[in-house]
Amino acid sequence: MNYEDIMNKLLEWIKSNKQKRFESPREKFFGRKTSSFLINSITENSIYLKFIPSGTSLQLEFWRFEEAIKFLLESGDVMKIGARIKTKKSISPSFSLEEHLNEKATEMYKRKSDTKTAPHICDLLVLSGIAEYLWTESDIGRRVQGIKLKS
Repeated sequence: MNYEDIMNKLLEWIKSNKQKRFESPREKFFGRKTSSFLINSITENSIYLKFIPSGTSLQLEFWRFEEAIKFLLESGDVMKIGARIKTKKSISPSFSLEEHLNEKATEMYKRKSDTKTAPHICDLLVLSGIAEYLWTESDIGRRVQGIKLKS
């Protein structure tokens, strides 16, 4: 699939699943405890997730999905989802999706750091059937969470 097809499929899936409750596929695949969530609302530029039972809301701007998809298309391989925030200027095996999104957000918003959004973006990519979770390795050979677009 190309970028436009992927974005259209994702947007269609998001709209058709508004107000539905989901369990994170990370919990099942990686064995990590996560919170249930629902797609609470959709605006022209963002979607808002609501976490259950806390009620906490998280805004995910559409540019983050666009950047994530471009990043995964460019890499063509399993990429680390990432939890650490580092700054690098090119995609490499040590560069994670979280690092990429953080770099873009800090440039756009002129702040030192950003909210972690990659895990939630990845959940929606996996739930919509666009991507799959896989294990990958860190720079030091440690097994870490990864994601890859489906062919």
